[in-house]
Amino acid sequence: MKNDVQVSIYCLAYNHEKYIRKTLDGFVSQITGFKYEIIVHDDASTDKTAEIIREYEAKYPDLFRPIYQTENQHSKGIEIGRTYIVPRAKGKYIAMCEGDDYWTDNYKLQKQYDALENNLNCSMSTHLVMCCNEDGTDNPRVIPSRQFRVKHTGVITKDVIKQLLWIRGSYPFHTSSYFVRKEVMLEPVNIKRDIAILRKALIHGDFYYFAEGMSVRRLNSIGNFNSVLRGQGIDGKVRLSLSNIEYDQIFDKYTDYAYHKEISAFAFKSILEWSQYRPNEAISKLEELSLSYAKVRKELLYYQKIKYGMKYFKLKIGMKAGILHDVRGTDNGKHKK
Repeated sequence: MKNDVQVSIYCLAYNHEKYIRKTLDGFVSQITGFKYEIIVHDDASTDKTAEIIREYEAKYPDLFRPIYQTENQHSKGIEIGRTYIVPRAKGKYIAMCEGDDYWTDNYKLQKQYDALENNLNCSMSTHLVMCCNEDGTDNPRVIPSRQFRVKHTGVITKDVIKQLLWIRGSYPFHTSSYFVRKEVMLEPVNIKRDIAILRKALIHGDFYYFAEGMSVRRLNSIGNFNSVLRGQGIDGKVRLSLSNIEYDQIFDKYTDYAYHKEISAFAFKSILEWSQYRPNEAISKLEELSLSYAKVRKELLYYQKIKYGMKYFKLKIGMKAGILHDVRGTDNGKHKK
């Protein structure tokens, strides 16, 4: 066994009392031929999450290097991974899993470690992720979903990855499957959230994918980002869309526009997804980014040409005729003008 820590497990926890034992059990059950460490960041939970982490820390002192906050850092806008976790990580690789999700394969770390050790062109490894409902019951959803057409174990080239990130969808892989070289996390481009890691990894190389389920994503867990977003209705959807577009503009410039065509197509699609609720804002954003159907058409898949072509021309015609108006609120289109 190698004496130095090879893998640092990166876990964000906040009010995960109901779930985190299963998460931590998945960490300590890993069977590896190398040393690994577990860095759990508790963001000042108001339940017993920190107490449970301390219990595991006492039981496995050689594995756990937790961080306990007394004030919530996320609410202050602090990027926790970059500020607290990555600087403490000793491993050459970082494996991620949040405190409401969990791993199901005791050899997950070893498999992904071997994949990157044997494929130096790859910056990241991911795998199939199963899903469960908030109460732990099975859910048929899997990640990647069928639209991404990722079916086989092996290397995914950068040309395919850019299609997965911007053309076929936006979120092909779940964080509980992320296994990356540490230098990916140190890439200084100023973008945030899960999408940032995939984009940073793209800069550094290909991905290695396992077509076998090795973790579970818990849907609709308490405080989950997507659960909060759904409660904000169309307002939340628009804010998320615009922030993702902003991050992609930063990334586009940072990479000297290497993925400009794909990023433009994604922004075009994203804006049109909420254009029926905010037509004036949508038109304004399309003009600001110099986007039109003619400019992005070649990058779209066949069915997308039809779907987004119709949305675009309906938007243009409706605005010209003066029959479309912006609406505000959180009720997904049922709000008042």
